[in-house]
Amino acid sequence: MAVQDDTETLSLPFFNPHECVDFMEFFNGSLQYKQQPKQQQILNALSQEFVDFMEFQGFNESLQQQQQQREIDLFLLIENERFRLVLQHLRGQHTSTVLKNIESRVSYILNEKDEEITKANMKMMELVNYVWKLETEKQLWQRMAWEAEAAVVTLNNALQRLLIIKGVSICTPQIEVHTLHKQ
Repeated sequence: MAVQDDTETLSLPFFNPHECVDFMEFFNGSLQYKQQPKQQQILNALSQEFVDFMEFQGFNESLQQQQQQREIDLFLLIENERFRLVLQHLRGQHTSTVLKNIESRVSYILNEKDEEITKANMKMMELVNYVWKLETEKQLWQRMAWEAEAAVVTLNNALQRLLIIKGVSICTPQIEVHTLHKQ
């Protein structure tokens, strides 16, 4: 191979930056011909720039990955908060609906119980009136019985006096009169 002079530029083959291993091997000694010191300096400088560029690319990709991770974390945090708020709202709606249903059912039951209490009070008043009527009738019957008994005693005494006056002696059993006491 011929040696090139210092004024010539070294042309690099087209390369893909992701194939940096092959490129680095190219710069690190796989050249088969002897290079002059200036060319070696250029190659070393290019090699160092390429290494720096690749490190920067790696650092840049790392920053991009970190930025993407922060964005994903922020998105997940926002979505989690939104989901929590939606869930809280739905829970509140459900609780409100359940409470309204319970309130409606309790109100219905209380109205039924109020009606039952009203009916029971009316029945109790009917029974109180019936007891008062029975008590009044009892007192009336007791007074009638007492008056009838008094009339029997009076008639019996009058009959015995009349018989004694007439001189008729009739053996009549002694009638005991039981007087009913007012209660």
